[in-house]
Amino acid sequence: MMNFKKEEFQKNLLAQLNPSEGKTKLNIDVLLAFLDSTGGRSPEPAFDENGVPLTRSLPSLATLKGSVTLGRMPILVARRMVQEILKDWQIQF
Repeated sequence: MMNFKKEEFQKNLLAQLNPSEGKTKLNIDVLLAFLDSTGGRSPEPAFDENGVPLTRSLPSLATLKGSVTLGRMPILVARRMVQEILKDWQIQF
């Protein structure tokens, strides 16, 4: 039950993203809160244990919001995408 609540919290958190507005304080705060709720701010590797890239598409708020809230993106991939977005925006995490 606890894991379900955590996943719902993470989905609800990313549902607050507003992709059309881009780099805003709200979007940055949501992305940082997502990292904190999924294991902290340590960098994720670019590749999985089989050498396959974790993210196969360009990182975007719209892809992130849609895929996670619909349950189609693993958390590890979502974390990597969040980190790539924050790096593009030159935000320290």
